[in-house]
Amino acid sequence: MKANTRMQRRHSGNCWKWTGADLAPTTRMSWHMGNLAATLQQEQKLAEAEKLYLDVNQTKRRVLGPEHPDTLITMGNLALVLSSEKRYADSEKMFRETLEIKRRRLGRPEHRSTLVTMGNLADVLTAEGQYAEAEQLVRQTLETERRTLGPEHSDTLVTSQGLGMLLKREKRYAEAEGTFRQTLEGRRRAIGPGHPDTASAAYELACVLALEGKRDESFANLRFAVEHPLPAETRLGLEKDTDLKSLHGDARFDALVASARQPAAAVQKSN
Repeated sequence: MKANTRMQRRHSGNCWKWTGADLAPTTRMSWHMGNLAATLQQEQKLAEAEKLYLDVNQTKRRVLGPEHPDTLITMGNLALVLSSEKRYADSEKMFRETLEIKRRRLGRPEHRSTLVTMGNLADVLTAEGQYAEAEQLVRQTLETERRTLGPEHSDTLVTSQGLGMLLKREKRYAEAEGTFRQTLEGRRRAIGPGHPDTASAAYELACVLALEGKRDESFANLRFAVEHPLPAETRLGLEKDTDLKSLHGDARFDALVASARQPAAAVQKSN
C-alpha cells in the first residue's frame, strides 16, 4: 500500500466535539501534549509523536479512564502512528481495542467515530495481508457511510479508495478499476479537479490501468495526476512504482517522470 493513500486516513478526533477547556490542569496539559503529538505526526516525526501519544494515553487512562472519549482519540491516533511506522501488529491490536470500546459505548454501528476506526483497522489488515477480513470490514464501512453520510462525503470517498487499494493488492484489477473510477468521479464533483485527493485518485486509477495493460488511458490519468497537486512522495516515486513498470521505455513516461520532479506549481504553470 502506498504511503499516505489511506493509512493517514483520518485522525480519530475528527468525530468528537472536545476542546479541553473544561479539563482539570493535569488532563489539560495532556490535551495540549496530544495536539503537539498530532503536529509531529503530520510532520512525519513519528518517533517523537509516538512517545508523546504514549505519555498522553497513560495519563488519560489513569485520570479519565480507558473508555473516555478523549482517551479513545489518543488511542486511535497512536494506532495511526504505529501503522505509519509499519508496526502493524501493534497498530492492529490498538485499533481492535478502540473499536471494541466504541461499539460498546456508542451503540449505533453507524456512528461516524466507529466508522473511522473500522476503516483504519481495515487499512492495517490490508497492509498485513489479511485481505478477507479487511474486505469484509471495508465494505461494511463503505455501505454504512454511503447510507449515512452520502456517496460523495470525504469519509466515503476515502473508504472507496481504500477498497480499490485492497482489490488491487489482491490482483482483482477489473474490480479495482471500477472502484477507482467511482472514487475519482466522486472527488471531481465534490472537491474539484485541483485538489490533491483528486490527483491521488487519478494516480491510483492510472496504476491499475497500467497493470491491466491499458497504456493510453493509464498515461492520460497519470498526466492529469502529475499536472495537479499530487503529494511529493508520490511524485518523486513514479519511476520506482512497480505498478507502472509496464509504462517504462515509453517516451511519454520519461516525460512525465521529468515533469513530476518539478514543483507542482511549476508543472501547472507550464501547462
